[in-house]
Amino acid sequence: MDSMIRGKRSMWLPTIMLLVAVSGLAQAQESRKINPGRAGKIIVRATEKGLPWSNGAAAIVELKTGGNLGPDGTKSFDVPPGTYTIRIQGQGASSEPKSVVVGAGQTVTVDMVVSQKASKTLEEVKVVGDVVRVDTKASGTVQRVRADDLKDKPVDNLIQAVSLKAGVVSQNGQLHVRGGRSGELKTQIDGITVSDPLFGGLVSTTNLGFDGAELLSGGLDAEYGNALSGVLAISTREGRDHFEGSMQYHTDQYGDNAKTFDNYTRVSMGFGGPTPLSKLTYFVSYDGIFQDTYLKTTATQRRSKLLDFISYGPRQSNEGNLQAKMAYHFGKDQSKKLTGEYISNRTVAGRYNHMWSRKGYVLVFPETTFVNPNLIGDDKRNLSNIKKIGKNYNIWSPVQDPNPFVKFGGNSGIPGGGFWEYYNAPDHFPTNHDGFDLYKVLFQNQLSDKTVYTAKMSRYQFDSRQGVERDGRALQPGEYDVTSPDYFSDFFGGLFWATHGDYPVYNESHTVVYTIKSDVTSRRGDFTPGHINGHTFKAGGELIYNQSRSLSLSNPNQFASASGLPGGGRSEITAYNPEGSGFFQDRWEFEGLVLNAGLRYDFFSPGPQIDATDLPSGKRYKTQFSPRLGISYPISDRDAFSLHYGRTYQTPDRIYAFENRGSRSSVAVQGNPDIEPETNISYQAAVQHQFTSELFGQFSVFFKDIFGLTTVRQKKDLSTGKLVQYYVNGDYASSRGFEVTLSKRMSHHFSGEINYTYGIATGVANDVTDAQRFLNGGTLYLPIDEQPLNWDVRNSLSAQLSIRQEGDWSVNFLYTYSSGVPYTPHTRNEDRADPKKTNSLRLPSTSNLSLTADKYYRIWGQNVTFFADARNLLDSKNIIGIAQSTAPNPYVGFNENANLNPYDVYFNETGLAGGAFLYDPFRTGHPDWVPVHDPRVFEEGRYVRMGVGITF
Repeated sequence: MDSMIRGKRSMWLPTIMLLVAVSGLAQAQESRKINPGRAGKIIVRATEKGLPWSNGAAAIVELKTGGNLGPDGTKSFDVPPGTYTIRIQGQGASSEPKSVVVGAGQTVTVDMVVSQKASKTLEEVKVVGDVVRVDTKASGTVQRVRADDLKDKPVDNLIQAVSLKAGVVSQNGQLHVRGGRSGELKTQIDGITVSDPLFGGLVSTTNLGFDGAELLSGGLDAEYGNALSGVLAISTREGRDHFEGSMQYHTDQYGDNAKTFDNYTRVSMGFGGPTPLSKLTYFVSYDGIFQDTYLKTTATQRRSKLLDFISYGPRQSNEGNLQAKMAYHFGKDQSKKLTGEYISNRTVAGRYNHMWSRKGYVLVFPETTFVNPNLIGDDKRNLSNIKKIGKNYNIWSPVQDPNPFVKFGGNSGIPGGGFWEYYNAPDHFPTNHDGFDLYKVLFQNQLSDKTVYTAKMSRYQFDSRQGVERDGRALQPGEYDVTSPDYFSDFFGGLFWATHGDYPVYNESHTVVYTIKSDVTSRRGDFTPGHINGHTFKAGGELIYNQSRSLSLSNPNQFASASGLPGGGRSEITAYNPEGSGFFQDRWEFEGLVLNAGLRYDFFSPGPQIDATDLPSGKRYKTQFSPRLGISYPISDRDAFSLHYGRTYQTPDRIYAFENRGSRSSVAVQGNPDIEPETNISYQAAVQHQFTSELFGQFSVFFKDIFGLTTVRQKKDLSTGKLVQYYVNGDYASSRGFEVTLSKRMSHHFSGEINYTYGIATGVANDVTDAQRFLNGGTLYLPIDEQPLNWDVRNSLSAQLSIRQEGDWSVNFLYTYSSGVPYTPHTRNEDRADPKKTNSLRLPSTSNLSLTADKYYRIWGQNVTFFADARNLLDSKNIIGIAQSTAPNPYVGFNENANLNPYDVYFNETGLAGGAFLYDPFRTGHPDWVPVHDPRVFEEGRYVRMGVGITF
C-alpha cells in the first residue's frame, strides 16, 4: 500500500507541473528584464593596444545591464550562474562580443580588447547595478554565503554560517537540510565533490581563502547528484593583479591563565597577487585554531614557556588549515585558464567523556591481601575484578586520604597493605587525529563566444586515528590497560566514574579518491532582448575511483574468539571501487519563460574484490537514471515564480557495503556489497520578490519523499546456521515545510537578513541504530509508522543585523531561535520500549544572541581593525541533548537493559537535565538519583573574544 501511494505521488505531481508550465508559456510576456542574481561575479577589463581603456561602457546582453568603465578600464557585475555575452562600446570604438561561463560563487575576469573602428549598435541596456536580486532563470532554491559573512558575523567557519540558512538544522555539529539525514549534504570545492567515501562528512576551507559558497537545497539541476538533500558549492579565492593580504589574531585570554573562557587562540593570514610570470597569480592562506573548549579536561598537555610568561604548545583541540592556489590565464584574448590548488586540514583533539573526566587517586589492595567484606559487600563485580587484573581497585578520592573508611563507619588508617594509585582519567581517553589533503587542477577553455569547455582532475585523501596515547605515543591494541568492563570499582562512591584502565576503543582509517570530471556548455538560438528563443545546453561526466582502508576495534586488548585477532569487536576493511556519472541538461528560454530539464545517470560498483556470490542481485554495477524538471517565469519585473521536480539518488556510505562479512567476523553488523542507492523524490514551488531596490525576499514550499534508506535486518548465515545482522535498504522518511528569506543590502548604514523555516521531518528510524536496538531486544517491534525524527525542528529562525559607519566602525547582531527537538520518555522499570512513544515529547526551545563589533584605524599607512566577539550574550542554558553515551559502563543501566540510558529516565522522572545514576550503596532496595552534572548536555554559555587584524 505504501509503495502504491508513493507511486501515485510520483505520477500526479509532475502532471500538475506540466500543466502549470503550459499555462505559463501562454501567458509569457514579449519582453522581460532579466536582472542579475546573487551567485557569482564578472569583472570586465578593457584594454586598447595593451593599455587600460575607459572611454566607454561594458554590457551584459542577456541581463540588459551595463555601466561605464572605471578609470582603470574595469567594471564588475554580480550575476546568477550561467553563460553570458559581454560587449564593450564607446565613441568610435568597440570590442568583439565574448561569451563567459560563471559558476556558483565564482569570480570570472574577462579581458576585452577594444579597437578603433566602426562599432555595432548595442541593444539598449538598462543600468540597474547590483541592487536587484531576482533570478528569473533559476528553478531551484539557492542561498549564498559571502566571504564577508565569515568576517562580519558571529560564526567561526563556513559550516556555522550555512547552519543559519533557511531549511537547515544544526545538531551535534551535523547539518540536516530540509529534514534529511546528516550525510545527505555533499560539499563541492570549485566543482569537485569532496567527501570521505567510507564515513561521509563535510569539508571546509580557510576563512581568508574562502571566496563564496552557495547552498543548493532544492531544485537541483542534473549536473548535481549523489546527494539526497543538497549541495554546498564552495569557491576558493584567487590572487589578483596586485599584491594584497591580511592577518588576524583572536583570543579569549586576558593576561592570566585563570582569566579565560576556553583558552582560545586563532591566527589567520592570507596573501596573494601576481607573480613574475605574466598572467600567473597566487593566493596562500592559513588558519590555526587552538583551544581547550568549554568541555575542558584535565588531560596532561606538554606545554612550554617562553620568557617565563608566554605559554605555548598543544591544547585540548588543535586545528591547522593551509590553502594555496595558483591561476594562469593564457591563449588568444586570455580565453584559457588553468588553476591548481592544494588544501590541507589537520586536527588533533581530545574529546570530553564525563565518566572519564576525574583526576585523583584510587585505593588499591594487592590481590592476595584480605579485604574487609564490609567494604565490598557481596558485590561479585569487585571479586571478578580481583581475578582479572590481579589488583583490587576500591574507592576513589581527589586526594590521598590517610583515613579513607572513617566516613563509611570504618576504622582509621588503610588496612591490608593498601595504597593510593594516581589516576588521571582523561589521559586514558582516546585522542582523535584527523587529516585531509586535496590536490586539484582545473582547466577552462573558451572554444567560441558561445561554447565553453572545462576539465577537472583531483586527488584527495582522508586520514583518521582514534586511540589512547601515553607519553606522546599512540598505544597499540595489545597495550591497552584493563579489559572491559572492569574500569569501575568505587562501589561506595558509585560505579559511574572510571577509576582505572584505558577507554576500550581503537580506530584508524585511510581513504584516497581520484576524480576526473569534464563538461561543456553551449548556447544556441536567438538571445536578443525582446526576442529571446534559445537553448543553453550543458553535458558532462565524472569518473571516481576509491581506495578505502579501515580498522575499528572495540575492547582492543581482547581477542576475537573466531579469528584470534585483536579486538573483542573487530571491523577491518580493504576495498577498491569505481563509480561515476553523466548528465545532460537544457535551459530553454522563450520570451521570458525558462524551462530547465535534464537527465542524470549514476553508476556504482563494489569493486573486483567482492565475489559474485556476495551479490544476490547479480548486478556488479548499480545504475540509476534521475530526471529533473524545473520551470521559471517572471510574474513582473520584480517577481519570479518557479516549480521543480527531481528524483535523486545517493550511494550509502561505503562502510555499509564493506563492513566485515562472514561467520568469522566479530563485527556487530555485516556489510552488504549488494546494497542499493537511497532515493529521494522532491517537489518545490518558489517565489522571488524584489520589494525595493534594497530589500529582496524568497519564499519556498517543499516536499520530499525519501525511501530505501539504510537500516539493519537479520538473515541466516548458511555456514553456521546462526542469525547475523546486516545492512539493507528498508527505512523511509518524508519531510515538508516552507522557508522564508528576507535580505536587505547595506544602505543607510545597515543591512540584515532573516531566515525562517517551518518544517516537519518524520520517518520510521533516525539511523541504523534504531533497528539494531530492536534486534538486540530494546524495543517491542520495528516501527512501521513515521514518527518525528531527532532533528524535527518545527520552527527555526535566524535574524542578522549589521550597523556600519564605513571606514570607522561596525556592529553585527545575530539572534537564533529553534523550537524544541523531540525526545522519547523512558521509565526505570521499562523492559522493552514501545515504539509508539518514540519522540513523543519535546525539549524546551533554544535561543541565542551574539554580536561582533569592529573599530577601524589607519596606523602607519595600514588598515588596522580591533574587534570583539561575544557569543551567547544572555548566557542561555540551552539543552542540546539529554542523553549522553554511558558505554562501556554496564552498571548504570536498569534491569540489565543496556538499551536504557539513565540520563533519559532521570529527565523523564524529574524534569532535570544534566544526567544522573541510581545509587543504593547499602542495598536498601530503594536507590536514589545521584546527579552527575554532565556539561555535554548543555550548549556553551557566554564567552567573549578579542582580536586585532591588519589589511594590506
